[in-house]
Amino acid sequence: MTYNIGVTSERLGRIVEEATSEVYIFSASDFTFLLVNRGARENLGYTSAELSALTPWDLKPEIDRDDFLSMVRPLFSGEIERLDFETIHRRKDGTDYNVAVQLQLFEEEGDCVFYAAIQDITTHRRLEQETRALARRLDAILDNTTMSVFVMDESQQCTFMNKAAEKLTGHAFAETTGRPLHDVIHHSYPDGRPFPLSGADRLTAPSRKAPSPPRFSQPPPPKRSPPRRGIAEGLVC
Repeated sequence: MTYNIGVTSERLGRIVEEATSEVYIFSASDFTFLLVNRGARENLGYTSAELSALTPWDLKPEIDRDDFLSMVRPLFSGEIERLDFETIHRRKDGTDYNVAVQLQLFEEEGDCVFYAAIQDITTHRRLEQETRALARRLDAILDNTTMSVFVMDESQQCTFMNKAAEKLTGHAFAETTGRPLHDVIHHSYPDGRPFPLSGADRLTAPSRKAPSPPRFSQPPPPKRSPPRRGIAEGLVC
């Protein structure tokens, strides 16, 4: 078979074999694997012969046969063109890794096959977990500190207030949403006159006046003693 873009089926097979993503092609009738590329084989630890006797649910400990058949039913019916999901793959040695799956059903000359492009997202998942753990620790610190913490965006709307800030201002964070923090906290003078945001800017803006150079006190110069007159001074030889 030759494609109109000039790629022969042999060359296409080499491209699939060398792809960095895991590629699986399996039958739409008995669901056994017809082709599994090298990246998938090396990650799983199975040979091509071993994989030819397996099905997708044999690699997915969280999905059994009935679950998988239910998942691909919309592909058979034509309701969707591609099924995207995340799950876990189990290697031959029993270790697991996280995967993101893109599954499609292709039909050619009455023969249907599934094509699955799979990415190992184990590192991505680990980084997500570490980020969530760090966020939880930071939230715990901010919630328990007695220092008031405010975070504002470029429009001066409050995007975060900790408990100490809520206690200081008497306003819950939800009350500040969608409003400049200035309008909530110090919107008027004690006599009721409105306190403009520009006035707050002048109070908080750093002075642009150049600082005077430092002046250093200099120690007084040392006193010089008068020259001592030698005992032979004035003698004429």
